[in-house]
Amino acid sequence: MARIETLLKITTYLCALLGFGSVLRHLGTYYAAVFGCLAAVGLLRDRAIFTVPVPRWVLNVASVLVLVPSVYRMEPENLVEPVLEGLLLLLGIKLLEQKQVRDYMQIYLICIFLLVGSSLISWHSSFALFSLALFALSTLSLILLTFFSHDPNLLLTRQVLARLGTQALLVCAVSIPASA
Repeated sequence: MARIETLLKITTYLCALLGFGSVLRHLGTYYAAVFGCLAAVGLLRDRAIFTVPVPRWVLNVASVLVLVPSVYRMEPENLVEPVLEGLLLLLGIKLLEQKQVRDYMQIYLICIFLLVGSSLISWHSSFALFSLALFALSTLSLILLTFFSHDPNLLLTRQVLARLGTQALLVCAVSIPASA
């Protein structure tokens, strides 16, 4: 038996890792290191190892302050990289928050934006792998999020979890060709 909240956090961090991995080769080491630190602290907070409360308004102010240098660095020749760096730091800040349903949705959306942004810089064969993995994982995450929104303390058996994973893969397998 596994708690729905635990499964949701695992899939959320995996989505964040995929979003980060898709833009890693386009970012400076500073942004990668800051994101790594923010994600690590967020993971420690979610695991209740590091329990220093951070008010949401402080994180909102930090989010705005993170965007200022990114907007300042934008130029017509260099538009995508500063946006991706700002999005990556926003993702790290979102991972720090006490997550509600809307926060999970915002995390998944930022991960998709990171993936799309990486395709704007260079069309690499790894984009297909990242997009398929992120699509399948975010579909599973959204299914879990639906259950979580109704009962945050729900326990799932292995059989139910396997069925949900199968349904998520089925949704992906049907929707990709249907959208083409």
